Amino acid sequence: MQGAQGTQQIQQSYNLLNQLINKNVVDQSGNFIGQLKNIVVGQPGGIDYLIVIVTEGGAAGRLVPIPWNHANPTYENGQVKINVSRQMLANAPDFGPGQWPNFASGNVENRIHSYYGTESGNQGRNLNQGTYSYQGGTNQGIQNQRSLNQ
Repeated sequence: MQGAQGTQQIQQSYNLLNQLINKNVVDQSGNFIGQLKNIVVGQPGGIDYLIVIVTEGGAAGRLVPIPWNHANPTYENGQVKINVSRQMLANAPDFGPGQWPNFASGNVENRIHSYYGTESGNQGRNLNQGTYSYQGGTNQGIQNQRSLNQ
């Protein structure tokens, strides 16, 4: 679905999802945030989270899950545009590479949704394809007080 400015709503075309992995992620003003590294799909087949590697001052980034219903992503000019600022992501829950949390865990889900002020549960676009997560590449990351693996 093309908008007036060439914006394609990601929610309307799940066939694009595998093409979005490793695309740059920007905020609503076009400021670079990081790269889309994964899309988490939960039961019963809706998109739950975007996993973005947030880069900070050229240093290795950290993996940050952003609830799909909060990110409200669009795909424009070869980039994923989200409704989340870099400032909001500064203290967002995160995890390190190779330390993926169990997103089905109530504790993990509650921590993420509490931070963003969203409701937990599968709120994303329903793909009717069960549970899977496509992991795009390996990333360097840091673990700190925001870690979902604690």
